[in-house]
This record gives sequence, C-alpha cells and structure tokens, in this order.
Amino acid sequence: MKITTLDTYVLSVPLPQPVRTSTSTISRVSELIVRLTTDAGLVGIGEAHGPFLSQAGPEGMRAVGQILERVTPLVVGQDPFGVERIWQDLFALTYTSVRGSPRSPGSAVSSSPP
Repeated sequence: MKITTLDTYVLSVPLPQPVRTSTSTISRVSELIVRLTTDAGLVGIGEAHGPFLSQAGPEGMRAVGQILERVTPLVVGQDPFGVERIWQDLFALTYTSVRGSPRSPGSAVSSSPP
C-alpha cells in the first residue's frame, strides 16, 4: 500500500475577543489539516496549529506552502504505516529550522496515517 495524495486545508477563524499573552495578542485560531489518501482508498487526517499560520500574515502562509511543496514528494509514494521513516525524512528536511514552527506541517503529516 502506498500514499497517493497529500491534500492540505487551512482553517482560520477570528476569535470573538482577542486573547492577550505576555508576548502577543491572538485574534485568530488557525489549523492546518492534512489529508493523506492511499492507493487502497484509506484516508488519514492530521492537524497542526501555531502562530505561523495566522500571525505571520501572507509571508507565514507562503512559508507553509513552500514547506508543503518540499514535504509532499517525501510522503507521496511511501508506505502509510512507515511512520518512523516518513518522520525521519521530514525531520531531516526541517532540522535547521528555528523555533519549531516549520516542523508543524510535518507533525500534521506524521499524525495522519490511516
């Protein structure tokens, strides 16, 4: 069995009232949803969230898109039950990333095996 598609969806909803933390004000809740489909018709769904999805604006979303462009070829064609191997490939891709934000899309992928 092989992964045939990796689809992503970004959900973003404004909060009814902003939440203030010691370092920022959060006015939206955003999630990245990853859907993997296999050649056997199985579907797995994973998610990731973080400030990079909404607080960084268009630049943040562009960065997420670029990461997903690099991640997709590492995932499509793989055995969906080879989570450790996929995770290692994704980790190697993002190892030099700072503050963990770019790793979240990879976390969504690794949490979505069927």
